[in-house]
Amino acid sequence: MTVLLILLGLAVGSFLNVLILRYDPDKDGHSERSEESNGGKKILRFYLRMTTPTFLKTAGGRSRCLHCGHQLRWYELIPVVSWIIQLGKCRNCKKYISLQYPVVELASAALFVFVPWAVEWLLFQTGEWIPAFAGMTGDMWMLYGFSAFWILVFLMLMAAFFIDVRHYVIPNYLNLSIFIAGIVWTVVRMGSFLGSYADLFSFGGSASEVGLVLNHILGMVLGAGFFLVVIFITRGKGMGLGDAKLMAGLGLLFGYPDILIVMVLSFVLGTLYALPLLAMGKKGMKSMLPFGPFIVLASFLVFFFGTRILQGYFGIIEGLSL
Repeated sequence: MTVLLILLGLAVGSFLNVLILRYDPDKDGHSERSEESNGGKKILRFYLRMTTPTFLKTAGGRSRCLHCGHQLRWYELIPVVSWIIQLGKCRNCKKYISLQYPVVELASAALFVFVPWAVEWLLFQTGEWIPAFAGMTGDMWMLYGFSAFWILVFLMLMAAFFIDVRHYVIPNYLNLSIFIAGIVWTVVRMGSFLGSYADLFSFGGSASEVGLVLNHILGMVLGAGFFLVVIFITRGKGMGLGDAKLMAGLGLLFGYPDILIVMVLSFVLGTLYALPLLAMGKKGMKSMLPFGPFIVLASFLVFFFGTRILQGYFGIIEGLSL
């Protein structure tokens, strides 16, 4: 079963690479850059365009080398293997093929293996997740459904990660899709990725069904609100509107207090990345850095290691207080 999941993940990762690398924000109507150039178009038309993204249309056509246009044959498209055999170079023009290809493919394969494991642990072993429809369906169907849901979410986040790295923009349709996923998750799942530590941040009555739904709404407000404040204070130089939109969706998806940990970790990761670049003079205080990737990485960490991160943090605090 694991081998099949790995192979499926590699195939999906290869397809995801096509979508990421063919994405062109100047030809697509689903980014802040496009919004600014399009001016005051009607909101309805804008959202209709988001529901039929031109991004997906790029999936058609044969794969070609991005440098010379050489049409790739089937043996040049085997995930990871082809890249290794060709030493990371195009067989035709000998120019280097982006390392992103094997990275995305391997990351996708890892998602297909480890997300079901994490879902099973959270759903059945810790009891932290209490689905709204518990008892109405079989345990295995919940495992398969929740695993497929989160694999899809993380694939979208991975696309946002690499598109932001390449173009300094997060497509609106990705942010909208993650927001919709947040609505779905709020309806079908109740719980936290932080285990019992979530109780430290909880309000009275938050354990009720209504309270848990409100936690997701609060997560959305806090996630988007804080980033909008940063954007307002820095006049858009600190981060982009796409980051705030992403945090709105993730806030609804993760809920309160989980989104607080996502926010803190994203800034910690961003700082750890930026400081060495500043120290070496490779970046200045006014240099642009995409912040979306740090939000995505923080989301991964909270999903897989949320409880362990807080356990380690409070362990350090307790040790220092002795």
